[in-house]
Amino acid sequence: MPEQTDLAALVKPLVWEDKVYEYATGDEYIAPTAGGYRISNGRPFGVDGFFVVGCGLDRSGPYPTEEAAKAAAQAEHEARTLSPMTVIDAKALVKAALERAATVVDRRKSIIEVGTELSNRIRALADDPEVVAGIVEQVEEENDE
Repeated sequence: MPEQTDLAALVKPLVWEDKVYEYATGDEYIAPTAGGYRISNGRPFGVDGFFVVGCGLDRSGPYPTEEAAKAAAQAEHEARTLSPMTVIDAKALVKAALERAATVVDRRKSIIEVGTELSNRIRALADDPEVVAGIVEQVEEENDE
């Protein structure tokens, strides 16, 4: 089964804008184009470093660099995106599908075998003159009634 870290490569990365925004408090932040995260500096709070805020997070950090904060936001984004998903073992899924296909083929093969046996018996009856004469006689009796 794939590991969570392998699946993280499937999550679209956050794309950060080249723009710095400013809160009324003077706190500056940057934001991705989507995702709901922000990277804020800690200066207004007297803290060195950067914090990740948004998407239900109170705040995580401080991180020593903006890049470290972006990496933390990406990790949170991947975890939040993947958390409701069920990881399916592709090999087990393929094996189950092939087993199901084999079962269907076996059933159809059984039906064909029964049909072939039945048609062989009907042909054998058609080749027996006594059987053919008996059926003709029975049909003629039914028509006379």
